[in-house]
Amino acid sequence: EVEYCNQLYWPEWTDAYMGILDLKSFSGEKKITNNIRLIETLGHTPGSISAIVETEKGLVALVGDAVIVKEDYLEMRPPTVVTKNIAAEQSVESMKKIRMLNPETIIPGHDAPFSP
Repeated sequence: EVEYCNQLYWPEWTDAYMGILDLKSFSGEKKITNNIRLIETLGHTPGSISAIVETEKGLVALVGDAVIVKEDYLEMRPPTVVTKNIAAEQSVESMKKIRMLNPETIIPGHDAPFSP
């Protein structure tokens, strides 16, 4: 994500925005706690991730811009609202990855939470 940010913005902006973060790189999946893990959901940007949380009511997927609005997920289409994805086909593959997890609730980047 930092490399992509460097391509989009001037160095001072990247330093000011990303420089205050404690960034840790990973690929694939990373367990944060016993019930929270991060997964790569590439497509919107090359470093997009989603947080998958196991709750008493089922799996909750905080997917950010991997799913911009509910209709993108339901129709398995590349997100087109709000912003452009760098890799449309990869966006759909990331949504399929989320779907395979069978989440109870999805929290998209620019829409209300929903149950698929």
